[in-house]
Amino acid sequence: MRLPFTFYRAGPTEFVVKYVAGARRSEGKGIVCFVGPRTTLARVPTADLAVPIEFIELTSDGQGVIVHGEARVRTAPSTLVDRIDFSIDPRSGEYLAEENPEDLLKESVRNVLRGKVRSELRTKDLKAAITSAAELETTLRAGLAADAQDFADLGVTVLTIFVSDIAPANADLKRALEAEAREQMLAGADKALATRRMDASKSDRSLKEYEADTAQQLEERRKALVAARNANVVAEAE
Repeated sequence: MRLPFTFYRAGPTEFVVKYVAGARRSEGKGIVCFVGPRTTLARVPTADLAVPIEFIELTSDGQGVIVHGEARVRTAPSTLVDRIDFSIDPRSGEYLAEENPEDLLKESVRNVLRGKVRSELRTKDLKAAITSAAELETTLRAGLAADAQDFADLGVTVLTIFVSDIAPANADLKRALEAEAREQMLAGADKALATRRMDASKSDRSLKEYEADTAQQLEERRKALVAARNANVVAEAE
């Protein structure tokens, strides 16, 4: 027969809130507690969470782009348990809610970030947007302090944000832009090669001119020495 009570031991990075008959009785990280028939446990992770980002947004010229990145967040468990159902089965440790509460939390963070990303990309055309990943990352990070209350209301603190890539949402357009970039790169390489060859040709011509000038100067010095020697011979003969 299954007993109506058990013990629950939380992990070192798990914040557990114990409710008895709906009243909040105790809470903390890594706690060990008795679980009776009227007990409910809620468990919130306190380890930093990675929130993947993949937003499809429109640029100022109406083109769709996909933004890839990641946010790192730290939870405020006391706030979260009042917002999202983190209750668990004390025997299996599984969440009781149909939808994983950690997924709900991550989606809440993404919803706030999506608005920030959208407002930035709407000021740029497609070509400017797809080259602005670093700029967007800097802007989002700079705004974390101003947006701190928005995230605090969710029960998290955003530690940092990474934007890895911004690419056209249209696959054909992406390939066309990649082909254009390759052509520009090849044209730049051809131009650099032509410049190097021209510089080499100029250097070779300058070297030949220098050698010719040097030979001429040596010949003129030789002739001067011969003339001086002949003059000396004539002077001695007289």
